[in-house]
Amino acid sequence: MTLCPEDLLLHLCVHASFKHAFDNGIMPLFDISTSIEHYEGDLDWEQVLNRGKEWGVSKCVYLSLFLAKRFASASIPEQIMKDLDVYNDSFDAAARAEELIFRKPDL
Repeated sequence: MTLCPEDLLLHLCVHASFKHAFDNGIMPLFDISTSIEHYEGDLDWEQVLNRGKEWGVSKCVYLSLFLAKRFASASIPEQIMKDLDVYNDSFDAAARAEELIFRKPDL
């Protein structure tokens, strides 16, 4: 038994952004990108959008996909990114997430 491609993608996005607050570095972004590439023909982006909204995780999904596209060349349709973009405030979540991803560990 395994997750369908849409649920796997949502899981990876939420796990990277919410569960770990991007403290696992850049690797989860490559996991997201690789999963998208692997399931490219089977991935139903509308289901990703709908489930993300239904589960209340659209911000996590958007931020994870945005960063996966930026740093891991994830192939995400531009319209999906526009449909997911829920950041209508002045807080630059992407910049903060980048700080978390690329910060040097405390010694």
